[in-house]
Amino acid sequence: MRWACHLQQELLSLPWPEEVLSMEECREERGPNQEVLWRGVRVRVGMAHGYVSSKKPLNTGRADYFGVLPNMAARVSALAMPGQV
Repeated sequence: MRWACHLQQELLSLPWPEEVLSMEECREERGPNQEVLWRGVRVRVGMAHGYVSSKKPLNTGRADYFGVLPNMAARVSALAMPGQV
């Protein structure tokens, strides 16, 4: 959970290209005390705990996770709004 919250915080300070920041859903928004609430891409993070199966596809070499746990994390993530954990 701490990693996911840290990720959301770090996304606020990334040097987003102006093309990204000009998009309505990525524009900077500030709170009443001028603190940055939103800036750049807003991501949803869903988590589940346990063991997963993985394999390395031949074409990319990157791990591919499958099974009940990644599917559950995806369902949890789908319940969140952009910017939520």
